[in-house]
Amino acid sequence: ILLSENACLFSCRLLNTHAFANGLSGFHLSSNFLPSNNGPPPVIESCSFVDNSRLTGNGSGRTCWNSNLRVYCSRSTALIIRDVNVTDSRTTGLCADYCQLDISRSNFLRHGDHPDEQGIYAQGNTFTMQTSVISDNRCQALSVTNTPWFTISGNTMVNNTGGYNVVYLTMDDGSSAVRTFENNKLQNNTALDTILRIYLRYVANQYLVQYNDFITNNAINSVVVWDTSNYYGPQDALIAFRGNFLLGNYLSIRTNTILQVTGGNAPITFSPANYFDNPEQTDTRYDPNGVEMASTGCGSYCSRPYNATMNWWGTNNMTIIGRKVRAAHNTAGLSIVDYSNPLQVSTFDCTQRNNCSGQ
Repeated sequence: ILLSENACLFSCRLLNTHAFANGLSGFHLSSNFLPSNNGPPPVIESCSFVDNSRLTGNGSGRTCWNSNLRVYCSRSTALIIRDVNVTDSRTTGLCADYCQLDISRSNFLRHGDHPDEQGIYAQGNTFTMQTSVISDNRCQALSVTNTPWFTISGNTMVNNTGGYNVVYLTMDDGSSAVRTFENNKLQNNTALDTILRIYLRYVANQYLVQYNDFITNNAINSVVVWDTSNYYGPQDALIAFRGNFLLGNYLSIRTNTILQVTGGNAPITFSPANYFDNPEQTDTRYDPNGVEMASTGCGSYCSRPYNATMNWWGTNNMTIIGRKVRAAHNTAGLSIVDYSNPLQVSTFDCTQRNNCSGQ
């Protein structure tokens, strides 16, 4: 179905179409609407897409083949998805190619039979997702790749299992736009690698990961990884991890750590008001109460310390906090991390986290 200017696919239910050939999707929508036309973009609203692909395909649905719902936007056009349910397929739930995509109040549930499949896979243009739910998928929940900007805010991602990551964010674009991942709840997910993995290559302006809850997740590698090994952007970009709660998470390999920054090439600020309290982690080389943060490399940013001040580490004892941080002060060859001036738990409230914004 081709959706153009003013088009609306409304109050529909499409189920059990069962594409049985590789490269086909259960339901395929295309948009050729150009924002320069100055009319409203096409809308998919109040629809359900249920059980539209039963192919396992030995992983053939890892990106877009055989997905439950696929949307393709020629000429990088706009598409709005709201109040939509995409559920119950054995491959990727929603695949979006080259769309200026705006998703809100939608549910993406129970997809995938392979770790490389996705609840949502979006690539090639702008991406906005708000107040939506991605849950109970047997694969990665969300992957957003090669987008000039994205806003992922106020979403719930729970009970996803079987993917290498729960959320994977990557981009190569050097535009000045802001990328934001904020006010999201990630809880009770299980990952073969990491809960949130961010791959940085270039950031011209801002990249903000803030005010999120990472609670009682289970991973092998880490809860959050910032991979800066191939970062070549400016050293004055604002890249921040702040106001996040990381509570009660469990790593099955105890020598790993809750938050990692790899490569040491990007100017990330890990401050203020992050709350680390993950007592199940044990790496006795450093601290029996667990390593909460580690830098695992020393690149172009090596001469300047990472700012991890004004965080809560489960204690105010600086000696214990020093053992909870794996960095240059206790491991040769790693970046410097400044973990001074920790927060007092008795004063850790919303004024410090997000200025009591209500999120």
